[in-house]
Amino acid sequence: MNRILVVVVVLFVAVIGLAWWWQSNLISNSQLSNSSSAETLSTEDMFASLSGEEFDKAYLMDMLALHQGALNMASQASSKTTHPEIIELSDEIIATQTDEIRQMLEWQKQWGHIGSDPHAGHAMEGGGMAEAMAEMTAKLYDLEGSRFDEEFLRQMIAHHKQAIEMSRHAENNAYQKEIQQLAESIIDTRQSEIITMEQLLKSD
Repeated sequence: MNRILVVVVVLFVAVIGLAWWWQSNLISNSQLSNSSSAETLSTEDMFASLSGEEFDKAYLMDMLALHQGALNMASQASSKTTHPEIIELSDEIIATQTDEIRQMLEWQKQWGHIGSDPHAGHAMEGGGMAEAMAEMTAKLYDLEGSRFDEEFLRQMIAHHKQAIEMSRHAENNAYQKEIQQLAESIIDTRQSEIITMEQLLKSD
């Protein structure tokens, strides 16, 4: 019953999250695709170059896409792994990041970020965060058992490192203190989970 509830929550958040994410990216994606002068930056360089409200807008937009990727990957674990530790970790990821998604969506609406263009002039490498997350998730679709476990852990470690990389700039660059607090929490949580996942990789 609890697992059914988790799946329902994930699907509900996914629908809401993708709807808000699509709306907030509509203008940005159109402008980026038509601009030949947009500078290609790494994620770290891009967030280092932004400050104030522009940082907050970009951080929320990309972190929402990053979180959705984590939910998509974690939701596969219950039916594909035989390791209770991975199932437990996935459930924790779903619970934590579902709450964070809900909060970030509320902030986007509260601060009027929907429809904004925080990435104007800054094209992310790899075609954007959503595309990168889709590629990560796709690598897991046809895997099961030990092959799934290893790829899942490697992809989620890379995912968490991306979240940490983005969040390190919030202390100095974010406008809203709530963004700074969220980023600090994300760094602490993801670092702890990375340690757990690296230990699981070594034990296989």
